Amino acid sequence: MISEAQAVQVIAYLVDCGAITARSDGQALVWADYLNHAGQSVQEVRQADLEAATRNLVTTWQNAREYASRISPEALAGEIRKIQNARLNAVENANPQHSRINPPDDPQAYVTWEKTRRFLIAVKGLPVEIAEREALKQARQTLKLDAPTIPNTPPEQNYAGNNGLKPLNPTPARVSSFQPTRQEATTHQTS
Repeated sequence: MISEAQAVQVIAYLVDCGAITARSDGQALVWADYLNHAGQSVQEVRQADLEAATRNLVTTWQNAREYASRISPEALAGEIRKIQNARLNAVENANPQHSRINPPDDPQAYVTWEKTRRFLIAVKGLPVEIAEREALKQARQTLKLDAPTIPNTPPEQNYAGNNGLKPLNPTPARVSSFQPTRQEATTHQTS
């Protein structure tokens, strides 16, 4: 989340560079609200990323005057996402085999682990080993939350989910009344 104080810093920087004009005292509140809640909001941002994104906006504005009217909260959010994605891509490209440290085997836990891992690397800027360890902790906690709330109760059976491969109530093997008799060896006596 971007605080109003951070938004004030961004706007002051952009105004001082001549990239935008200050409109009102509530402009920082509007930018913070937009960045935190509208569209693809910025979940979290490091101060260094926010400053770099603001500088990138000014550089873009200085190099192409026709984009001056496009400096907006969404443009800032886009620059922040570019910086975060570049950090994640640098880590992924440094590991071309995509080897991971102890990823969970459970598919649901793996999805949680991967999302958390990517967030910790891209947004928080954590090293890969620490991010993967923290993501594994969170995936394990998620699995514990998915457990039934009442212990020692059998799960409800869902008969609608029968895949058709096994019958619900298998029929026993049929017993036939025909039983082959053992033929006794007969000896023929000749007289």
